[in-house]
Amino acid sequence: MIKLNPRQRVLAGAALLVTVAWLLDRLSGANRPATAAASSAPAAVAPPPTPAPASGRNDDVKSVLERLLGPQPLAPALPIGPHTRDAFALTPQMRAALVAGQTDERTQARVEQAAFEERYRLQAVLTGRVPLAIINDAVYGVGAELDGYEVLEIHGDRVLLGRGEQRVILTLRPPGQR
Repeated sequence: MIKLNPRQRVLAGAALLVTVAWLLDRLSGANRPATAAASSAPAAVAPPPTPAPASGRNDDVKSVLERLLGPQPLAPALPIGPHTRDAFALTPQMRAALVAGQTDERTQARVEQAAFEERYRLQAVLTGRVPLAIINDAVYGVGAELDGYEVLEIHGDRVLLGRGEQRVILTLRPPGQR
């Protein structure tokens, strides 16, 4: 018996598969042209089959796809796209509550955080032995003061500032986003 290497086995398997497919095709008779009746009269040439209209074929494909895929999911109520609203921004109801003086500590902290972020922007962070942060074109290190807030921590993407018990975080934003 001949030993085949892996490449030869793959090629032999592919050849066997093609041969079996060809035999099944020939035995089923699906691709044979129609033969004329076995008579002594000359065979009439049959006109070529006319193709199905394109719309009918598309309808068939569409119905097959609908059966295979099942019912289509509902379209989303809102268009999906880039979000332009800050998820942590104050809602109009929260602003109204602030104006009316009905605030709790968390809401007050969010208001102060939002106001601080509007005034100051973290532009870059330099990490290393002595981490530095660039805020509104000025360089700050740990312990520096900014508008009554002390720089407590500098991380790769954010800076933590504090004044007493109050904490404010400035985060790096992608270019072009304010």
